[in-house]
Amino acid sequence: AMYLHVLANVCVHNACHGNFPRAVNRLVGEILGALVLTRYASWEILHVRHHKYSDDPERDPHHVIEGFWRFFGAIMTVNIERQLRAVHFEQFGETPMSVRRETVRSVLSFFVM
Repeated sequence: AMYLHVLANVCVHNACHGNFPRAVNRLVGEILGALVLTRYASWEILHVRHHKYSDDPERDPHHVIEGFWRFFGAIMTVNIERQLRAVHFEQFGETPMSVRRETVRSVLSFFVM
């Protein structure tokens, strides 16, 4: 089960990079993303941002820090959501309507993982 979980993550990662035929990338990402309990769209947005700002503590969604629990708590649970919010405001601006839309997305994202 662990091997298949890791393999599914690898395939989602490859789909983000467009390594499958163009028509298949999104399909593979969505199906296997559901299997590993993540949304492909969010994964893809954050992964592109990770490559754009690698190891920048302010902009990289999952820059490396020492200690697993510190990494998990500080990066994987807090920073990822903060980065999705930043991407939204970079794209749509920080208008009252945009803030409301992003707040709803954030709450829904929390409840559906």
